[in-house]
Amino acid sequence: MIEMAVLVPAVATAFWFGRRSALPRRGGEPAPAFRLEAQPQQWYRLTNTGPVLATGVRVDFGDRYDRALTRRLPDVLDLGPGESVTFLMLGTWATPRPAELRVSCAELPKLALVPVPEGSEPLAS
Repeated sequence: MIEMAVLVPAVATAFWFGRRSALPRRGGEPAPAFRLEAQPQQWYRLTNTGPVLATGVRVDFGDRYDRALTRRLPDVLDLGPGESVTFLMLGTWATPRPAELRVSCAELPKLALVPVPEGSEPLAS
């Protein structure tokens, strides 16, 4: 019985603090921010410009773009402050690149809309 008297409050406390840490951030607290930069030959760099770690980052391209036209972009990733991921986002006649990306992470209560810049000029061959 003594074990239950110790175990139940300990589990309840851990559960309470675990739930609180999983809640979305309220306004005024630091949050991740994202910027997309064009690189040569249809490569792009997504950077976390915010002051905190972005966990569970997912990139949504919208309904009109096929994710199969991307390379080197994980389904889910974590980006620390100043960290980035470089990926290929091909544009075709049938499937042009989207005008903006919808980026989500655990620290943001709603999607971050990140504009897609015009691609850089291809490298001279």
